[in-house]
Amino acid sequence: MSENDAIANKNVISKSVAKSDNKVINTSDIHDTAHSITPKIEEPSLQNDNKGIDKNQVCRDYLHNICNRGKNCKFSHPPKHEDKKDIENYNFCIDFQNNGCKRENCRFIHAPQYDVEAYRATGEVTIELARAIAAVTKDDTINGIPICKEFQIRKCTRGPRCRFWHVNIKHERLMREQYFKDQKYGRDFFNSQGHYMVPPMRGIRRPAPPSSSTFSNPIEFKRMHYDPQIGEYHHPNYGLVQNLERKLHEAHSEIIKLHEDLKRERDRYNNLLALFHRQGNTGWPQTPYV
Repeated sequence: MSENDAIANKNVISKSVAKSDNKVINTSDIHDTAHSITPKIEEPSLQNDNKGIDKNQVCRDYLHNICNRGKNCKFSHPPKHEDKKDIENYNFCIDFQNNGCKRENCRFIHAPQYDVEAYRATGEVTIELARAIAAVTKDDTINGIPICKEFQIRKCTRGPRCRFWHVNIKHERLMREQYFKDQKYGRDFFNSQGHYMVPPMRGIRRPAPPSSSTFSNPIEFKRMHYDPQIGEYHHPNYGLVQNLERKLHEAHSEIIKLHEDLKRERDRYNNLLALFHRQGNTGWPQTPYV
């Protein structure tokens, strides 16, 4: 191969490389141009997602982990705290929450619906829910917290500083039995929350308007609304009766404790008196303290 042919080949190779570089540059330019021309798709605003949501009602499907509506749900989805402790799976009576339970051998917990929903959402147990659980449970704890043993026999010495449940199991079971007795014998004047209701009046009619036999020119009166509860005795609220019975039970337990203390002091006094008599001390009375 001659020297001229070698130079010609080098020129051809350099031109081909330059063309390829120009193609690469042109391709990148086209890509940048297409990227700049492509319209930017704005993300939808989330400000309107919460419109129409009722924050006052908690979604029941969300509490049972079956809500698939997500942000489109009309009810409130309370946040689930990761640090929430594991709650015990109590069985609550659905009939009691709706129209009242009439099964005397019911094994489920009679608790109001709002307490049950709050417990399932947050794991917190109110004092009313603890009383309902104590009426049927066989354990000595409620949601991992022990029941105060001192409160079962007398008033707890720790008072409000006590870290245990102040619920009387015997009293709560008696109140549950009384509820079933009232249902059985027709005295079912309790609503679904366990509050006492005024019994309906039977055999009482509204007063009739004046007639021509009574007055010569009677005035046309409209039959006004007759409220049978006016002037009648109003039964106290069931919660108030329950609190009064609980205070009565606590006072009775305190009286029994005072009697035991008095008997202990009497025996101590009689023992000291007998000891002095054995030692020959005649300055003390001979009769024991009764």
